[in-house]
Amino acid sequence: MTRGRVADDAGSISVLSLGWVVVVLVAALTVAVVSDVHVQRTRLAALADGIVLEAVGAGSHGYYEAARGSALTSADVAAIAAVRTTSGAPSRWSTTAVVTEASAPDQQSARVTLARTVPLLFGLDALAPWSDGVTISASATARST
Repeated sequence: MTRGRVADDAGSISVLSLGWVVVVLVAALTVAVVSDVHVQRTRLAALADGIVLEAVGAGSHGYYEAARGSALTSADVAAIAAVRTTSGAPSRWSTTAVVTEASAPDQQSARVTLARTVPLLFGLDALAPWSDGVTISASATARST
């Protein structure tokens, strides 16, 4: 009994392997970009937290030693936010944050909302719809006791 000629499959596994390598690389790139945006948003939230805590007195300045009943004003919160997000800021990263809201709604609470445009990693052409970056924001509120 003789067998007929079987189709030559030599080399077909390399095409399949190359396809899987591309899929894995795209997945790794996606994870890296999303993780970077998440870390940047976490940093922005920490900056907002620091601003409101400083405004209500948990920081080294502010109302920690103020007399009981002294009122917190929106101008005070805005001034602290401006110092923490301008050239006097402790890090260059925080100078790219924009204060979109700085208020003291009830004169005992401070509320700050910050926004920042995060450039995406590597500047790839595949990410062209987001070539200007992704705008993120973070808000924080603290109340003095």
